[in-house]
Amino acid sequence: MLFRQHVSLRTSAPLRDVEMLAWVLLVANMPTIVCTICSAFLAYKERPQWVWFAGLAVLAGIGGLLTLGVVHAQQLAWRS
Repeated sequence: MLFRQHVSLRTSAPLRDVEMLAWVLLVANMPTIVCTICSAFLAYKERPQWVWFAGLAVLAGIGGLLTLGVVHAQQLAWRS
């Protein structure tokens, strides 16, 4: 049964499309990931600058969502 689900997944969406989606998600969220790691490190070191990086992480997350929206619009334009 697991094999059938795997086969149906491959036939419905090519592996290349799934890989591309994973890379797009990773790249769009990379600034958020970096800012979150910096914020956690500064909070661990008990430095007050961690608040700035936490704020930057939120802003970068919003930017990542906007980037994903633009990429989705671009893909829709290519398909029409």
